[in-house]
Amino acid sequence: MRSTVLIASAGVIVWRVVAWLLVFTQEGVSSGALLMQSLLATLGLAFLVCGWWVFSKIPGTAGLLFAGFCLCSGLHWGGPLELDGGSLRTALILFYILVSSILGATLLLQFALWFPRESTLARKRFVIGLLYAPLVLATLLAVGALIGGSADLVLLVHAVVSNLFSVVALGIIASHLFRSALTGAGKKYVGLMVLGMLLAWLPFLIASSIGVAADPWNLTVVALPITFAVAISAADRGLI
Repeated sequence: MRSTVLIASAGVIVWRVVAWLLVFTQEGVSSGALLMQSLLATLGLAFLVCGWWVFSKIPGTAGLLFAGFCLCSGLHWGGPLELDGGSLRTALILFYILVSSILGATLLLQFALWFPRESTLARKRFVIGLLYAPLVLATLLAVGALIGGSADLVLLVHAVVSNLFSVVALGIIASHLFRSALTGAGKKYVGLMVLGMLLAWLPFLIASSIGVAADPWNLTVVALPITFAVAISAADRGLI
């Protein structure tokens, strides 16, 4: 299993490098946009490094789920730069963003059912089906929307499903702070995970809501894999 995760990570890294190099072949792209794209590509690589680190520490189901989330995030961040409205390339890019983002959010939500304590719901087939049904439906919806040329619908599905799942994952992880089963150190590290999730999403949401350019605030997402990697390493040492 470790070799599979490593090979998948290597494949995503190659794709990240190729996508980053392709940016420089585009005409009329400003130096500021190129710099931002480079930073976002680095962000994607940060997810991959943290995902592999976590899986090397806890190679079980929880580690595999988090590594999968990081692989999807590595694909999502730092992808193709320009969306020239209405073209097939734009449609494919939107589909790529949708699937990688929703699958990543689904894996993160499933991870929340396994870490730091396995939930009684984690192994129920009905619950797993409910988790992945939105991914299947969103993919089918996206295919229909792309065939019909409705990119706005694809973006709407992506935003609603991925953000909803991420918020639910945040709620589940935060709920562990109030469980007596966790020690003082355990609560501290789980609190660090909650802080990482808030730092990852709140700046972007605030910037978007007030009309400020959101791309620079995307960089705060790096707080999520780093804080999770620190907390999961603590679990590997028996502190959670």
